[in-house]
Amino acid sequence: MRWIKQKIIYGGCLFIGLAVNASMAETTLPYRVSAQTCGAVGCHDDIYAQWQDSMHAHSSPLRDEVHAAAYQQVVGDPKKEGLTLNGQYPICLKCHAPNAAKDRKTKIDQENYAEGVNCLTCHTVKRFLGVKGEQVGIEAYDISTTHLQGPSGRFLNPDQEAVHPFPMQPRQATLRSSEICLGCHSRYFDAKGHEICATGEEYQQNANNITCQSCHMPKLGGQDSTDHSFLGGHSDTLLKRAVILTVDSQIQADQLQLTVTLRNMLPHKFPSGSPYRYVLLTLSALDTKNELLWSNFDSLPRDLSQDPKAVFKYTLLDKKSQPASPFIADKTGDDSRLKPNETRQLRYQIPQAKVAKIRAELLYNVLTPEVIDALGDELTGDLASPAVVAISEIRLPAE
Repeated sequence: MRWIKQKIIYGGCLFIGLAVNASMAETTLPYRVSAQTCGAVGCHDDIYAQWQDSMHAHSSPLRDEVHAAAYQQVVGDPKKEGLTLNGQYPICLKCHAPNAAKDRKTKIDQENYAEGVNCLTCHTVKRFLGVKGEQVGIEAYDISTTHLQGPSGRFLNPDQEAVHPFPMQPRQATLRSSEICLGCHSRYFDAKGHEICATGEEYQQNANNITCQSCHMPKLGGQDSTDHSFLGGHSDTLLKRAVILTVDSQIQADQLQLTVTLRNMLPHKFPSGSPYRYVLLTLSALDTKNELLWSNFDSLPRDLSQDPKAVFKYTLLDKKSQPASPFIADKTGDDSRLKPNETRQLRYQIPQAKVAKIRAELLYNVLTPEVIDALGDELTGDLASPAVVAISEIRLPAE
């Protein structure tokens, strides 16, 4: 009975696979295949569902409100052809809509371009060529124009296995290493020479054997496949593993000497990636009734200038030294983010009277206050509200 069931399933894939293969007759290049093809035939539906909820699937300016706003401001309408950035093909699309970049198109509401980083973006990569100047994103890879690329080590022929629209070559050395990520996540500078994203560079300088996939594509329980939701800065699960937060106190006369310790458990900076992201440490003293006695920030929304050392952020500035967005900034400011595997201590002295509890929270913000103010009501979920990365509480003896 087990054999019969497997045979039926395989037969179903055989029939559908042949149909898909036939439908590819007019699609001569593998990277033009839609992700829907991978999910619709019943072979990779779980992985397709994971990808649909990922930031890879929402990387294009047609599927992400933040990128859409930035792209409109810096480049133009993503539904128009012939757009340029500083006289060149928009470099943003090389990572955010790589299949469009392969075809040198800027009208991305066609083909599979709006799918952003889809199945075929990665599963056509033969090898990583390195990031050099404008050679970033999809151009940092050698792309196959005849075969799919797989991590299993097997060669799969559609005429025999009939599960893919193109033959699949084994490419485990690339797909199972961090090289598959570095084209887009290594290091990138804007036209004015400002560093925009450098997660891969941070990772490489911190020499270790941890792969990106170890954290961002973990193995799923009881399955051979890995998680294709590409966990990152929008994942509470991953964020809560990022930093260990502790608080210690000493009483000296009528003062409390507080030491807050933050230990970055990541092989790259925290936060990393987009300069829009920042992390905030809030520290509060409470009485026996949980009434607030003292806080390092005394207003909402928080005035970050009240405790600069509690703000972990990479800052870009305009000519007047005010915070500015990538691509329109004129200079760089401070970089106070936690370095890879760094342990940092912050010290505070506060009145000890009536304090029964100290509470520290580490808040991860996807967007800076300036971006939130600019986009306003368009934002929802973690785009508008911070995620709690870590909490540490201590109780003090009663007076």
